[in-house]
Amino acid sequence: MNFQRQMLPLDSIKHAQINAILEHYGEDKQRIKACEELSELQVEVFHNDSSDCVESSSAYVNLVSEIADVYIMLEQLVKIYSLNKQDIDKAMTLKLRRTEDRIRAEG
Repeated sequence: MNFQRQMLPLDSIKHAQINAILEHYGEDKQRIKACEELSELQVEVFHNDSSDCVESSSAYVNLVSEIADVYIMLEQLVKIYSLNKQDIDKAMTLKLRRTEDRIRAEG
């Protein structure tokens, strides 16, 4: 299993597309849409073991599609709530360190 893969940063075209979608549908509809997409990803994760997700299998394709949907919606939520990405990064760092500490404590 390769854990070294990283999410690709969004380019300016994707940011423009995300902004256009948010502007077209509006914040209220997109907040609801975000909840729907998160739920759909939850179902995919629940029903598919990592061994099911062999590249080009239907499980793999569905999971990639739902993760892409959620990633787009997360970007919209950051915009809707005017969140600072540096604050998100700091929160992630704290949570990752806390989890690492728990893992070490489990020994």
